[in-house]
Amino acid sequence: MHIPAAQACWFRLRRSGLVDPFNSAPEAARRLVGIQGQIHTAAGLAVWNRVSGMTLQRFESALYRRRSLVKLWGQRNTLHVYRTTDWPLFVGALRSKQTWLERALARTGSDDAPYHELLRVMEQQLTEGGTISRKDMREMRIAPDNEWLTWGGVIMRLVRNGTVCHAEGDGSETHFVHRMHWVPKLSWNPPAAEVARRELILRYVRAYGPVTVQDLAFWLGVPVPDARSWLNRIESDLIDVDVDGKPMVALRKDRKALSDPAPASPKWPVCLLYRFDPLLLGLKKKDWIVPAEHYKKVWRAGGHIEGTILVRDRVRGTWRYDRGARGITVSCYPFEPLSKGVLRLLRSRAAGVARFFGVPLVQLDVTNTGSRD
Repeated sequence: MHIPAAQACWFRLRRSGLVDPFNSAPEAARRLVGIQGQIHTAAGLAVWNRVSGMTLQRFESALYRRRSLVKLWGQRNTLHVYRTTDWPLFVGALRSKQTWLERALARTGSDDAPYHELLRVMEQQLTEGGTISRKDMREMRIAPDNEWLTWGGVIMRLVRNGTVCHAEGDGSETHFVHRMHWVPKLSWNPPAAEVARRELILRYVRAYGPVTVQDLAFWLGVPVPDARSWLNRIESDLIDVDVDGKPMVALRKDRKALSDPAPASPKWPVCLLYRFDPLLLGLKKKDWIVPAEHYKKVWRAGGHIEGTILVRDRVRGTWRYDRGARGITVSCYPFEPLSKGVLRLLRSRAAGVARFFGVPLVQLDVTNTGSRD
C-alpha cells in the first residue's frame, strides 16, 4: 500500500482524537494507550484537546474521585494516566521488566533478600489502609538506603506488580495507595505477558500507525530486537505501508481508513497541544510533523517537550501559559507569521485553555508575527 505523508498524518490526527473528539477522559486514555503524566496539568490538557468540555476539575474528578483513570509508571518507565479498567493489561505487559534497583542488585551480585523483605513490609503497610508518601517511607527507616525509595526502586516494583498506584498528593509529596483500597471493585485478572503485549502493541499500532519497529521500541522504551520480536508476533494483523518511500506497517483492518485522502484545509485542526502530548510521543522521528529546522525549539535539553501550535499537518510554533492572580496569559511563539484566520482560531483555543483551568483569559500574546491580542 502506497500513501503520501499528508494522508498518513491525517490518519494519525483522526486516531489521536484531534479531528473527531473522544467521548470521555477514560476513552481518550484507552485510545491513546496512556497519556504521559509527569506534569499533571499537561495530562489534563492532552485530554482537553480531545474531549469536549473537559476541565481540570473534571479531569481530577475522573482520576481521584470517580477513579475511572489511574496514574501509574508505564511505557518508557514514565508516569502515565490510563483507563482504570486497563490497569491489569499494563501490569501483565510490563510486570517482568526489571526496575533500576533490580538491575543494580543483579549487576553487583548483591544479596536481594533485604529488597524482597522491604517489598513485603511495604505491601503490608499499604494493605492496612491509607496512603503513604516517600517522606513517610524515609521516616519509617525500613530501607537500608534511601535510594531504594526513589522512582526506580521499591515503589516502582509495587506499581509494576499492580499493588499500588499514585493517589492525590498534598502538593509537595507524591502519595501512594493500595489498589484494594483505591478501586476495591476492579476485576483483577492481569493477562499472561504474551497475551498482554500482543494487545498492547495492537492498540499502539492502531493509535499511532503507520509505524516502524524503531517507533515501537521508542514508544515502549525497549531494545529494538525486543520490539521487532513482539511486532513479528502480530505479523498476520499487519500490512506493509509505503509512506512517501518510507517502509512502515499498519493494521490490516485499517486499510480502508488509511485509503481516505487528506481533506481540504478547513477540515484540518488548529490545536494548542501542551507539553509531552501523546501525538508527539507516538513515533521516534518527528520530521513527519515537526520541521527539522525547528526541532530543537520543540525538544529541549533534558528531554523536555514544549507545548506546540499544530496547524493542519505541521507544528508551526510553540506556546506556554502563565497563571496569575487575574487569570491566564497564553504566549505563542510561531516559527513564521501566521494568517489572520489561524490567529483567530488561536484566540479561541487560548480561551479554551482558560476555561479548562476555570479562570479568565487575561491575554493572548503572539510574538514574531507582528500581531498581539
